[in-house]
Amino acid sequence: MTTLAYSLPLTVTDADGDSLTIVPAPKVGIAREAEGALVKTHFTGSGSLGTFVSKEDAPAAALAILQSAGINPDAHGTALESAAATLYSIFRKKEAAAKLEEEALTLANASYAALDLNVVDSLADISSPYAREAWIQCAKAARKLHAGAE
Repeated sequence: MTTLAYSLPLTVTDADGDSLTIVPAPKVGIAREAEGALVKTHFTGSGSLGTFVSKEDAPAAALAILQSAGINPDAHGTALESAAATLYSIFRKKEAAAKLEEEALTLANASYAALDLNVVDSLADISSPYAREAWIQCAKAARKLHAGAE
């Protein structure tokens, strides 16, 4: 691997000539409505492939790359280990928020079904942001009640 100075686009090329390039996503085509990065790979003799990594998925993708390279999260370790720890913290917070939203959705749908109303596929399908937040607060309260019952 070559030593890199960080700038975009960023290309990493291995000894076999295979490369990975990361560029900001263009505001046209598939990435037109989203912020993120295009990750392109080029394998010598096989051509190129690519995928879009959204802004929301970038921390998990970066953490996966660091951990695959043997860099483990450690807030008090090297700069790279500290960066991995920060990314891991972001990933865990997003995971916790998604789990709470799933619990809120379950409560909302149980209530809607009991009232003979249509259930929803996600909290985003509830038009009122106040109602969405109320269901999240209900899920938090349900957690507290459940924890107290054990």
